[in-house]
Amino acid sequence: MPSARDATPEEQRQLQEMHAAGMGRNEIMRATGWSGRFVTNNCKALGLVFVRGEQVKLATEAKKADARQLRAELALNLLLDADRMRRQLFAKHTAFNFGGKENTYAEQEIDEPTPSDKRALMGAIAAAIDKSIVIDKYDSKTGEESDFDRFLEYLSGGDET
Repeated sequence: MPSARDATPEEQRQLQEMHAAGMGRNEIMRATGWSGRFVTNNCKALGLVFVRGEQVKLATEAKKADARQLRAELALNLLLDADRMRRQLFAKHTAFNFGGKENTYAEQEIDEPTPSDKRALMGAIAAAIDKSIVIDKYDSKTGEESDFDRFLEYLSGGDET
């Protein structure tokens, strides 16, 4: 990926003025239309540092905690879904068919789903369990930030990369 271009003297002056006025990186980006990379690299070159306020840090932590809670609930719901589908494997089942010249509908209750229906259920059960495990592994990583966490940091102006 090519590097960001250097700011012209006029752009450097604008960056310094906006920074001195207390504008954050994202505000400067919105006001000028410059990319985040351009603003970040040129501010660093000018020795300008964006200081994050404590409120922004707390809001980011709250969003991260909310996201972890939602993922935990989703993982549990996926396991509950898998359990419900597992019970369907050996429960009474309604077999049905549409079709024929008159486009008729017919149904019949059978003791268990057909083998092809069981195969479809097993695939759905496996997918639900696998995704639950993936979510648990995602949140059990220690010392590593997720892409979502880095995205939140970026949005809050804290990550200058």
